[in-house]
Amino acid sequence: MCGTPPYSRAHTRERLTTDLRGLQVPRLDTEPALASKRPGIPLDELTRGRIEHLLPLIDRWIDDVRAHTAEGETDDETGDQAQA
Repeated sequence: MCGTPPYSRAHTRERLTTDLRGLQVPRLDTEPALASKRPGIPLDELTRGRIEHLLPLIDRWIDDVRAHTAEGETDDETGDQAQA
């Protein structure tokens, strides 16, 4: 999720990781490099009592990625239009 534009930008990625850590999923909130790998969290730990908070985060991520795609490709960190 964090490698997909616009979440490849530092400030956008930080917002997402803060929101994900806020779910207080065991192991997820202690992972030091959340953006660089997929944490091995059993599905029941991820969803137990948290699904109502997780789904809106995923919906926002989908909306943001779709909006970014509609705007066109940009450089990951600067937001500058990519050169073909």
